[in-house]
Amino acid sequence: AGMVYLTLYFCGKFHIFSNPESTLAIIRAFLSFWPLIISCFTSVSRVIDYHHHPSDIIAGAIIGTIIANISYFLYY
Repeated sequence: AGMVYLTLYFCGKFHIFSNPESTLAIIRAFLSFWPLIISCFTSVSRVIDYHHHPSDIIAGAIIGTIIANISYFLYY
């Protein structure tokens, strides 16, 4: 939930959806989505190390994404 919230916050601060024709749009998009990339690598490593089942990861991602979206759009 924290990484999705941080990604939404970066997307809002960098204005990546309001000005997509800028030359720095790709760099700003990469910087905005790095929290999701890190969380994906973490979840894959948890499955590979047999600490979690894929269903645990998927359920946690769905719950965390819903909570992060609600809290982000509630405050911003």
